[in-house]
Amino acid sequence: MARHRPQPVRLPLRRLAVAGMALLLLAGCASPSRLAAVPSVSTIEAQTVIPNARFFPDRSDPAFLKEVLASSQREAAWLAKSGHTGPLAPVSYLSISGGGGDGAFGAGLLAGWTEAGTRPEFKLVTGVSTGALIAPFAFLGPRYDGVLKQTYTTVTDRDIFKKRNFSAVLFSDAMADTAPMGKLVDRYITQELLDEIAVEYAKGTLASAAIPGAFPPVMIDVTVGGVRYQEMHVDGGATRQVFMYPQNLHLGTTAAGVGVVRKRTLYIIRNSRLDPDWASVDRRLMSIVGRSVSSLIQTQGLGDLYRMYLTSTRDGLDYNLAYIPSDFRVPKKSDFDVAYMTPLFERGRQLAAAGYPWAKYPPGYDPNDALVAP
Repeated sequence: MARHRPQPVRLPLRRLAVAGMALLLLAGCASPSRLAAVPSVSTIEAQTVIPNARFFPDRSDPAFLKEVLASSQREAAWLAKSGHTGPLAPVSYLSISGGGGDGAFGAGLLAGWTEAGTRPEFKLVTGVSTGALIAPFAFLGPRYDGVLKQTYTTVTDRDIFKKRNFSAVLFSDAMADTAPMGKLVDRYITQELLDEIAVEYAKGTLASAAIPGAFPPVMIDVTVGGVRYQEMHVDGGATRQVFMYPQNLHLGTTAAGVGVVRKRTLYIIRNSRLDPDWASVDRRLMSIVGRSVSSLIQTQGLGDLYRMYLTSTRDGLDYNLAYIPSDFRVPKKSDFDVAYMTPLFERGRQLAAAGYPWAKYPPGYDPNDALVAP
C-alpha cells in the first residue's frame, strides 16, 4: 500500500513567521513609552519629588537609618514640649498584608479592635497592595473606621479596574485599566488626610503606604545628579506579602545605642487564610499557571511571616499575628465581591470585638503544638 508523502509547507510557515514578527514590531511601536530606567549603580541615589519617600528592604541604606534616628529625635522633642518626663511609653507597630478583596478582614478587625477598647496608637504602619490602601487610615486611628467599612463593603470590581480587550496583550502594559481605582484613591487620599499624617510624622511616628497600580505598572519620575529617569513600579506583592522594616536594621541595638529603650509590640494582619484554598485545576496551560502563581503567593506569604518572626525575636518585639480563620467559607465570585467582603468584614470585626486571640508564632512553629514520637 503506497503512502502519501506530505509536501513541505514552508511558505505558509514563513508567512506565519513574518506575520508574527510584524505583530511584534507593531506592538513595539505602539507600546506605552517611558523615560530611561535608572542605571543599576545609581538605584539608591535616585530621588523622587519627596525626599526619602522610598527605601530598599534588601540593601544597606544609610538614608533609612538616618530617618529612623530622626524619628526618635522628633519624638523626644515632641514629648519634651508636651511636658512628658520619665521612661518612654511602649510602642506598637502594625503590618498589613496584601489580599485584594480579602482586605475586608483587616478593615473589619480594626473596627472591632476599636470596639474592644484595646486598639493602640501605632508608631509605624506598613502595607502591601490592599494593605497599603488600609494603612493610612489605620495609622490615623479609629475615626477612619467608617471609611474602611465603606470601602470594603461597597466597592466592586468596576470601582477598581476596567477590563481591556484582547489587543491589550500586544498594545498595552496590562489587561486591565485601573483608572477607577485612581478615582477611588483620589476620593479618600485627600489633602486633609495627608496633613494629618504630617502632624503624626512630626511626633516621631512613621507611615509607609505605597499605593500600587494593581494591574498596570506605575511610572515614577526620579532624578540622579539632575538627570531625569523613570522607575517602573508594580504591586508590592511581587516581592513580599507583608513587611515591617529591613532585616539589616537591628532595631533593638540601634535604638539602645541612642538611649531609646522601651517595649515594642508588632501586630501583623494577614488578609488571607493560612491554609491554601482547595481547587480542582483543569489540565490546561493557563489553569496550571494560574494555580501555580496563587500557590507561590500563598507560600511566599508564609515565608514572610517566618522572616518577621525571626526579626522580631532578634530585636525584642512581641510578635502577634491575625489571619482569616479557616472556617470562613463564603464563596467569592469575583476579586471584589460585596457578597463575600461584607460577611468577611463582619467576621473580622466580631473576632476583634471579642478580644482577638493573636497567634504568638508563625504557622507550624508553635513549640506547644509539636509532633513528638510516641
